Amino acid sequence: MEPLPTPHPASGASPPPQLSQPGPDSGEHLASPPVAPAHCQGLLSPSLPPSLPRRPRPPGSSAAQQLASERVASDSSPAGMAADGAGTRSRPGTRRRGAGRLQARLKQPPEQQRRPGEAPPGARGERSRGPCLPWAMIRLRDALCWLGSWALLLGCPADAVAASASLQLPPCREADYHFEYTECDSSGSRWRVAIPNPGAECSSLPDPVRGKECTFSCASGEYLEMKNQVCSKCAEGTYSLGSGIKFDEWDDLPAGFSNVATYMDSILGSAESKADSCAKSSWTPRGNYIESNRDDCTVSLIYTVHLKKSGSIFFEYQYIDNNIFFEFFIQNDQCQEMDSTSDKWVKLTDNGEWGSYSVTLKSGTNILYWRTTGILMGSQVVKPVLVKNITIEGVAYTSECFPCKPGTFSNKSGSSMCEICPRNTYSEKGARECTKCPEETHYSDEGSGQCLERLPCSNKDFFQIHTPCDWEGKVSWISSLAPDPKSSQSIAVGHT
Repeated sequence: MEPLPTPHPASGASPPPQLSQPGPDSGEHLASPPVAPAHCQGLLSPSLPPSLPRRPRPPGSSAAQQLASERVASDSSPAGMAADGAGTRSRPGTRRRGAGRLQARLKQPPEQQRRPGEAPPGARGERSRGPCLPWAMIRLRDALCWLGSWALLLGCPADAVAASASLQLPPCREADYHFEYTECDSSGSRWRVAIPNPGAECSSLPDPVRGKECTFSCASGEYLEMKNQVCSKCAEGTYSLGSGIKFDEWDDLPAGFSNVATYMDSILGSAESKADSCAKSSWTPRGNYIESNRDDCTVSLIYTVHLKKSGSIFFEYQYIDNNIFFEFFIQNDQCQEMDSTSDKWVKLTDNGEWGSYSVTLKSGTNILYWRTTGILMGSQVVKPVLVKNITIEGVAYTSECFPCKPGTFSNKSGSSMCEICPRNTYSEKGARECTKCPEETHYSDEGSGQCLERLPCSNKDFFQIHTPCDWEGKVSWISSLAPDPKSSQSIAVGHT
């Protein structure tokens, strides 16, 4: 086979190498040979004699295009014009017409650019399966081969594809994800999607499916089982409000609640001097209830709820000190107060008694505010406001049942509330029944989560009573236990 001619110096410097996309059958290849072991395809056949080396051709050009460009360069040089035959120098127009024919030939499809008698690329010892990549591109390709999904696109070696398969994430198990609903669209529909749990690394999550309508909710004592999207009864030791949520444990501030403290400027002082002290003022969880601030700052306990239908809110409270202002009001997502809280000032309660407060909620966003502002007069201490058992009705659904808090129990499935343990019994969280305390050594109040040890009796734990006179005219005195369950019970009997 005839070797490719050497480019003439008059053809100029070749352009810098660049990548191009070869056609499916064009046989176009990058000519720069790799300096590394053969990680590519499309190299020249090693059977060519070393005396006939091939010169690299510009990137993106076929063999025919290279030959044509070299011929044009040769014809343009003085030596080329002399070699073209007699009379060529005196007919420059012929040279221009010849160059035009060659340029027109370059615009033809690659298979038509070969000269008569020239063999196709595959017959010249070349492999036309893909481009021969430079070494840097080979390293990049091999790195991308480890990603697995690039294997087919990059033509990765079989060993790289096998290695990448071993690095693929395992399929997700049910413990690796949970289901949630998307936001409702304008038609009132939504989708159920699988969300990976924090720390889970897996693939092949379940496909999204159409969810229940946005106004759907389960009955009291039931919850929405998200896998099959059906309502199921709560198990023993748990409860559900169906379309409501309840906050009755205040060991910590529940998720969704926040505190905002400010100072209300008055004639008694400047807001600037009180700004730092009010930064630490807040509502404080106290186990079964949450307690307001005791200072002269204004502190708001805030909770936001999104309702798909109209509902209500209910809570219990103790408010016995008129030196603190207590108000409850609701705003929408535009920070406008709702009409339902026109009477936002909460009434005082008697000492030790719990009052109740309830108001209706509209569908949409409801921002709930419990706000207190103390007024200090000298060294007087303000008695805080107590709030407990906050219940919100009207949520679209609940996807789980809530365990009974300590001191309560539920002994049947499908419960909408938990019962309180009687005196001298206790229960832990999620209990199905109450457990008795050892009567001789321990006691408990109603709704207790643990038994307390009885203390030894002291003189202050007894008082004396006399019985009526007997037939001998004598009376008996009895030392009886005072009504304090914390002391050990004992009775002493004597005669007078």
